[in-house]
Amino acid sequence: MTDAPLRTHALRIPVGDADLPDDRFSDHVNNARYFAFLNLTFREWYVAMGIRGGIPGRTAVMARVEYDFLREVKPPGIVECRIEVIRVGRTSLTHAVEIHDL
Repeated sequence: MTDAPLRTHALRIPVGDADLPDDRFSDHVNNARYFAFLNLTFREWYVAMGIRGGIPGRTAVMARVEYDFLREVKPPGIVECRIEVIRVGRTSLTHAVEIHDL
């Protein structure tokens, strides 16, 4: 079985020293950067759907986000961020997001 068009989207993102905490206290990616990776993946997904610059009178809002960190990501490297629509509501979408260190 194949995914419905645009039900899933994946993006590979390079990870570098700029993704480390500003204080350089640790050698792994700053947790806040995962939100940036997710945001970039959503933007690319919107472009793939033909949505550029938004839809007049509409806005997308992330109402709830929950993360379970399984291990650290350290630069240099590449992560793959994958979005999957798991539920379509009347006015909302529920997504599953995975970020893998490749």
